Amino acid sequence: MEYIKSKLSDDLARKIIGSQEKATEYLLRLNDIKPIPSLKLKTISRGQNAGKKVLALKTKELWKAVVNS
Repeated sequence: MEYIKSKLSDDLARKIIGSQEKATEYLLRLNDIKPIPSLKLKTISRGQNAGKKVLALKTKELWKAVVNS
């Protein structure tokens, strides 16, 4: 397992997961199971999605979080 983690890169993670939306969903589900301390979340306070948690990460930070988790 350590070998796989050491060889996993941002580009490979993008190819495996496919899209930013799927990566976001993966990280939110993983955070429910095992909290990820480096994950930045914000809660939407207005509109039809009020109360929904979303990631407050830029694209590069998102893929680094996928690789590190």
